[in-house]
Amino acid sequence: MKIVEPTSDRLRLQANNLMTAMGTVLFGSVFVVSGLAAMVVFGELATLTCQRVEPTQGSCQFVRSGLLGSDETTIPLNQLQSAKVDVNENHKGDTYRVVLLTDGGKVPFTTAWSSGAEEKQKNTDQINAFIGNPGKTSLRVQQDDRWFAYPFGGIFILAGGGVMLGSLRVLRTG
Repeated sequence: MKIVEPTSDRLRLQANNLMTAMGTVLFGSVFVVSGLAAMVVFGELATLTCQRVEPTQGSCQFVRSGLLGSDETTIPLNQLQSAKVDVNENHKGDTYRVVLLTDGGKVPFTTAWSSGAEEKQKNTDQINAFIGNPGKTSLRVQQDDRWFAYPFGGIFILAGGGVMLGSLRVLRTG
């Protein structure tokens, strides 16, 4: 702050524009980083594709992909036991995710928990129906959380970017 007009009855101060602009950029960057984090953490497409050659032989390809790449796992059909919906209960409300139960342990369908129990139960029912019906030769189940994560993260990025661009106006008025 600097004194611009000192008189006996009035004191006019002017803010340090550089410090104000830096604070505004820092504040805006919090929104940009939060938006990017939401897109990375919640923006996943999970796909389970199974092919049955014989009643007890076949395999499933489980692919989870997002902004940072994809991860693919092969699960032999004879090791896929079932699927279930896990519930994360807390004071803000319940969230859900599909979990594949295999001989090697639990394989979460997505890394993040989310709302929408009905969709997750539908996917679980499809997986369990395939496992329980040796006559069914193929299965493809998807959960696409990108439709929520990308617009949500985009709003935060735009808001933060707008705040950071506003800092240019502060610098120009100084």
